[in-house]
Amino acid sequence: MFDHIIGQEPVKKALSGAISRDELSHAYLFTGPDGIGKRTLAEAFARAVLCTSGEERPCGVCKSCVLSAKGIHPDLMHIVPEKGTIKIDTVRKMMHYFADVPRMEHGRLIIIEDSARMTAQAQNAILKSLEEPEPGHIFILTAESAGALLPTIVSRCACFSLMPLNNDQMAAFLRAQECPPSQRAAIISDSRGLPGRACEILREGDDNPLDDSAVAVIFDISQGKRASLFDFAEQAAAEDDKGMGAMKHLVRFFDEQLARALTEGSSELGTSPQAMTEASKILLELGTRLSANTNARLQWEGALLGIAKCFRAYQ
Repeated sequence: MFDHIIGQEPVKKALSGAISRDELSHAYLFTGPDGIGKRTLAEAFARAVLCTSGEERPCGVCKSCVLSAKGIHPDLMHIVPEKGTIKIDTVRKMMHYFADVPRMEHGRLIIIEDSARMTAQAQNAILKSLEEPEPGHIFILTAESAGALLPTIVSRCACFSLMPLNNDQMAAFLRAQECPPSQRAAIISDSRGLPGRACEILREGDDNPLDDSAVAVIFDISQGKRASLFDFAEQAAAEDDKGMGAMKHLVRFFDEQLARALTEGSSELGTSPQAMTEASKILLELGTRLSANTNARLQWEGALLGIAKCFRAYQ
């Protein structure tokens, strides 16, 4: 049922069995690090649930599968954070969507990506629907960790933790991506079992000179030094695609530092988990603004100054 997804065999087996037996939960939570494939699995699961074929699901050819592939299925809604958060207004629109009757056979599904970015109000608003689910309606949530969600939300979900792929699985994934054999070993090493990270390396190349410069600026900011951020902002703006790559690299860097702070009690930056969480939100907002073709230098300066302010606020 999920043959195109490499790895995650226990999760795929459990989901396939639930569909085959028609024993679906009203809510699912897929957790794992950024790049592990949570969104890919959530979308594949949604397509399988909505598929109208009586045999292999998703069949890829029925009307439901065709609409899902085009992103226009009337019974599938996809929620993603806007400016780093999912606010209560978005959840209210989602509830209104759920209140409508399904247009096709198999109920309505909502994928909430990065669900831990829901505000406290948004999480409380969605809780009632999880406590009193409508028949045929299914929530599919993704998050790096269940810890940032309300325990009452987590307890009402069927939870599945996605694990990094082993080297053989990563090799198979890279072959499917038509990665040149000469690059596979290095990408397997650098991607740490994360297919999404491997794809980023393939798209952008692993040698982005701005990555190290961006991290150096963050360390300067953490020590109260701001002079270097202005030169970096100008350089990142001039590089365009490499600047966007550096932004993504910083998001991963903060995620890694946050994980280290939560598991080991400290990080290389020496800043609080709250500061790193807010810094990631600032960078995600920066990515949105850079994609809108705004003045890149000013956007970078504003974001880095915002991170500096954030570091001071959470000292």
